[in-house]
Amino acid sequence: MAAYINIFTGLKMKIIKLAFAVCFLFLLNGCSSNTVIPNSGNIQTIITNADTDNNAVEIANKQARRICTLQGKEIKIIYLDTRYQGINDDQKALVEQAKQILPENKTHGAFTPENYIYKANLMFKCI
Repeated sequence: MAAYINIFTGLKMKIIKLAFAVCFLFLLNGCSSNTVIPNSGNIQTIITNADTDNNAVEIANKQARRICTLQGKEIKIIYLDTRYQGINDDQKALVEQAKQILPENKTHGAFTPENYIYKANLMFKCI
């Protein structure tokens, strides 16, 4: 009976770990995906995140071109904006100091990861 309980407990822990891993992958996928927002007048907005402003714009352009190509139409860009949403140099220095002082698992704070520091908003229409 004790062996059965140990096996059950070990299996239960494996299931819990697997569930956490699956949830983490869904969160990761959500962070790396593009957001497409339909607007009125056949206008759509794509929001992307990337490590540079050029990469964010390139990702948004590719997604918009793909959407229009699937409709057999060409893209007409109406509005494009990129923004830096990362931390400044002073904040980076503080994070580095914290990493040196605190254990690694205690230095994860509320700051934007390096590969998502630029955001692009692309508004377009397929014509």
